[in-house]
Amino acid sequence: MHYFPLTPRLKRLYASQATAASMRWHSENHGHDAGVMCHPSDSEAWKHFDKSHPSFAVEVRNVRLGLSTDGFAPHGAFRKQYSSWPIIITPYNLPPSMCMKDPYMFLTALVPAPSNPKHKIDVFLQPVVAELEQLWEEGVVTYDISLKQNFHLRAALMWTISDFPAYAMFSGWSTAGLVKVIELNADDVIKSCGDHVWKKKSIFWDLPYWKTNLIRHKFDVMHIVKNVFENFFYTVMDVKGKTKDNVASRRDLNLYCRKRKGVEDNERAYYTLNKNQKKAICKWVEKLRFPDGYISNLGRCVDLTGCRLFGMKSHDCHVFMKRLMPITFHEMLPKQVWGALTELSIFFKTLTATSITIKDMERIETEMPIILCKLETIFFPGIFNSMEHLPVHLPYEAKIPGPVQYRWTYPFEKLVIAAEVEKNFVVWFQIYARKIPINNKYISDLSKMPFKKVKLYSVYFVNSYKFHTKAHSLNKSTANSGLCVSSQGGDYYGKVEKILEMEYPGYPIKTTVLFKCHWYDPTPNIGVKVHK
Repeated sequence: MHYFPLTPRLKRLYASQATAASMRWHSENHGHDAGVMCHPSDSEAWKHFDKSHPSFAVEVRNVRLGLSTDGFAPHGAFRKQYSSWPIIITPYNLPPSMCMKDPYMFLTALVPAPSNPKHKIDVFLQPVVAELEQLWEEGVVTYDISLKQNFHLRAALMWTISDFPAYAMFSGWSTAGLVKVIELNADDVIKSCGDHVWKKKSIFWDLPYWKTNLIRHKFDVMHIVKNVFENFFYTVMDVKGKTKDNVASRRDLNLYCRKRKGVEDNERAYYTLNKNQKKAICKWVEKLRFPDGYISNLGRCVDLTGCRLFGMKSHDCHVFMKRLMPITFHEMLPKQVWGALTELSIFFKTLTATSITIKDMERIETEMPIILCKLETIFFPGIFNSMEHLPVHLPYEAKIPGPVQYRWTYPFEKLVIAAEVEKNFVVWFQIYARKIPINNKYISDLSKMPFKKVKLYSVYFVNSYKFHTKAHSLNKSTANSGLCVSSQGGDYYGKVEKILEMEYPGYPIKTTVLFKCHWYDPTPNIGVKVHK
């Protein structure tokens, strides 16, 4: 495995003028009304931790952390069965505009394994937990540049964030089979470890403060919304291979259900749409336009031939569930069916609001079981697995630790996906262009890769500037091999070593010129010397 220490990065937050003062934001008065939560610092879990550990709470610069992991296939484009599990930690001290953003997602460990580590993940978590223990018990001397003083920095892990299968890996409680998910205290865990539903005692119990946390392991709302949406949406759209209303579920109804009479295998259910209705929805979705960055291009997910939507990402499902579901099926479904699905949509919209109130969470906590009962009177029992019942627990989880957007894996997966795309962009671009027709011929030609032969130049003109390679400049009285690239992070200086021109297939002929450079280290007193 690969381990990247957390402590230096926490110290760096206080060494930068851009973040040092913001790390104290959580302790300031934000002017919220009583019962309104906009940040984890407004939550009952945060306040309970302060009461349980007053010596930690007295220093507002001590850091509260969240930990998340999820598996991904780095070589999926090559169809190789290999998974990696990045363990990412993020600080919650920062204000909403900075919290959970990419610069503050710290990759702490990378677990490379041919397959899922499952309950052996505690082995890979040992260095993480050891450093967290050290940060709690001993701390580290840190310089706060905003106050221009040293202080003793400590840190505490508030909770973990994971999808349903990884919940079992972190907590040790089995999520497979006919068992329930609960939160237990330390004594209960020790007594119950021999029980069949307990696979292990989690390594997080080694943290001295772990037993005082109100909620230790969090369900990832992102995956729950995606699974609930797909189950109901694909069933209503009657998508082959995706719908839960299939021959097997109908035969199960005849076998196990006494009150509801069976339905013929080939009979269309009253809550499914016909072909014309499905085609109308697909055409409507294809023409939808949203603000930049709000959602991906849903038009690429439309298959008009099959009258279905495919390839929707987690965030697409989230937006569709809470914003588009009531509009999509309005006037196409019976009032009873549309009403139940609309109530489900409003539930997730209220749950995932950026600002929530305890009163609202208590209200939807009582409403969700009723919504489920309404849905159970409409759809076949086969659609109701564990994912459809997990929403019952979500309002309580929001009421204790605060708003959902600080406890889901959107930011974590976005970070992992961005790194994966950057690493394997060329292969991904080729596959993407083959699967989804690209109307822009220029982009389509670029996806076919450049020719294997390239042209080398020793001199090249760019915007009326003349550049030489380093070797070409050796015997010249003038030097044109140096260049400077400016960015927000500073200026970068280098020497041109090679100039290459690549050509892409198709007409008109498309060429790209690349400069291969040797870059100087811009670190003061290392690669750059500043004369006074």
